[in-house]
Amino acid sequence: MNSGGLSLMPSALLRGFLIKYAMVALPVVAALVFYAFSIISASHKADIEDQTHQVTALRAEILTQLDSAKSDVIILEQSQEIKSFLHKPTLINEAIVQYRLRNFMLSRGIYDQLRLLDLNGHEIVRVNRKGQDAVSVLKNDLQDKSDRYYFRSVRDLAVGEVFVSRLDLNVENGQIETPWKPVIRIATPLSDRFGHKSGVLVANLNATDLLSEFEILFNGDSSALRLMNDEGYWIYHPDASKSFGFMTGFEASMIENDLKAWNMMSSSDRGEIDSSSGHYVYNTITVTDETSIRFAIDEDVDCWWKVIAFKPQQSVLSDVFEYFGWMIFFLPIYLIFSGIFS
Repeated sequence: MNSGGLSLMPSALLRGFLIKYAMVALPVVAALVFYAFSIISASHKADIEDQTHQVTALRAEILTQLDSAKSDVIILEQSQEIKSFLHKPTLINEAIVQYRLRNFMLSRGIYDQLRLLDLNGHEIVRVNRKGQDAVSVLKNDLQDKSDRYYFRSVRDLAVGEVFVSRLDLNVENGQIETPWKPVIRIATPLSDRFGHKSGVLVANLNATDLLSEFEILFNGDSSALRLMNDEGYWIYHPDASKSFGFMTGFEASMIENDLKAWNMMSSSDRGEIDSSSGHYVYNTITVTDETSIRFAIDEDVDCWWKVIAFKPQQSVLSDVFEYFGWMIFFLPIYLIFSGIFS
């Protein structure tokens, strides 16, 4: 009888320990899970607020640069040096215009090219940025731009109207320039001293500095900032190979990759979206109005861009483990030892 009582003792002790363990562990685990969810919820809210701030700040910066560029081309269109050259294209007047454009380019520091086209789309003056200098292009090197979409889109606008092209990669002699040079073309019709339409002014805004703002704010964070055009293609993506897919053909649009997110973003100006791929916070930049693109076709312009902050989808359990994994690991060990030695 004694031997039977002794044989039952380990089982009784184990049962008692498990009951004691459960009584202590379950409330502790429940409290930890509740606390974890509250921490994660607060962290998620803070992330969204931070992303919203970044998206809003970037939107304001880009709009400021676009508005400034629009003002610049109007200032140049109204310059008497250009009007005199268009009325009387002598070598002296041409040299004066080249000097004016070089100085303007260097003082502003955001343009890679300033060019004057005649009514047939041929360059008559072009100034290129070259390092810290600006140089005039020789006549033999001037190009025919009559087949470029920005010329077709602006030539029939009224004087004083401004066309803003899509943000794409610069093309020279029919080839994408390498290394890639993202550019926005700001253009307006030119008039001579008598108000007669005489050509087109095109300013190539170098968008590299503009897009570098995304890299600065990105800084390796998973909530990466992106810029998307109105066709759903990335203009800026942390993975450079995914940018400008509409020109390179290497990357599908968001319409193909995340249709739910695309449908919501394309139908509202700003907000946030949870999709199967992750969480988006976005805001809209209206690039141009319908009046200034009435002679353009859809593929030639971006009506809007979306500034987007994206955070990949992460399960709640993985978030809990990220915050309290060490506790979940050490708690059972602690309770076991406390049970053994109590």
